[in-house]
Amino acid sequence: MPVSHDLELSRSVRRIFVKHWVDLGRISIRCTSGRVHLFGTLLRVTGKQPDLQANMLNAMFYELKRIKGVKTVNARLDNWILDSGKWRAFERHDGDVD
Repeated sequence: MPVSHDLELSRSVRRIFVKHWVDLGRISIRCTSGRVHLFGTLLRVTGKQPDLQANMLNAMFYELKRIKGVKTVNARLDNWILDSGKWRAFERHDGDVD
């Protein structure tokens, strides 16, 4: 896939996060050949309430997967974990190892 396609995917992903008031400074987004990779901490922009909830993540990830050209969405987040198909808040403690 051309680099321009990956750039467009990245822009579309960011657009969805902005729509949901996600703090883009805490998350890294990488798109390669239709695969979206997310790393970091998924939080709302300071001052926006309510905090993110599992149902909000489900909605966001549904939108991400519907972007034209997206093959997969992989998320490695510090504060959320996908457990048996459901998102749940996860708090990392010092000494935790992946």
